[in-house]
Amino acid sequence: YTQMADHMNETSARMVQILGEGGTGKSSFLLCFAGWLNDKEAFRAIYIRLNKVNGMTQEETAAFLERESALALNSPAEHVLWGINASEKTEYFILLDGFNEIRSDKKASVAGQIRQLMEKTPVRIVVTSRQKITGKFHLYGIPCLYMEQLETRQVEDYLRKNGLPAEAAADYDGLLHRPMMLTVYADTNRESRLHRDVEFFSFFGKCKNRSELILDHMESLAAKYFMQVTDGQNVEKQI
Repeated sequence: YTQMADHMNETSARMVQILGEGGTGKSSFLLCFAGWLNDKEAFRAIYIRLNKVNGMTQEETAAFLERESALALNSPAEHVLWGINASEKTEYFILLDGFNEIRSDKKASVAGQIRQLMEKTPVRIVVTSRQKITGKFHLYGIPCLYMEQLETRQVEDYLRKNGLPAEAAADYDGLLHRPMMLTVYADTNRESRLHRDVEFFSFFGKCKNRSELILDHMESLAAKYFMQVTDGQNVEKQI
């Protein structure tokens, strides 16, 4: 996070794109970056999930970023970000998560709001996406940072810490090198161990491919929820 902030300061970058495939940790990084910034007196972070705009009316969409920022700052004022000036001691970061998740008919509107923020306020913007934001949206020259997959050593260390064989790092065609899938794998194994002997659930055990891993994950979620709801009572289980 220090490197991220330093990079934006050293290059005078007002906006940065964080790019990566699904499950490589873009959202987790952005949330942790927000926490890191808000722990510093000199920074204030506003985190916004962009897919929230998908269910909004055209009128709501047009003021989406401004409204979400006002909510985050607990401010009833309209155009609260327009009142920020460059001389303030606090530096504001707008963290926009998931540009690729915005519906195609709403992307131009959100991109236009981003342009306005860049033109009319001193805020800095970090946006995540699976695909690079191109000039199609009239946002030009935005530096890109790419999320890398985990190294084999990192995967093996994580597996060992979770009581799993490190050899699994070589399975699933590199799928476990994505942070999200690695945690899914570890969580699935933990839950399946807890519920493997319960007659209501069925697990593959040692999964042979991605499909079996995903099916075991779904079964583990069902088992976890079912056991929480029934609280382990046999009568309720029968019902």
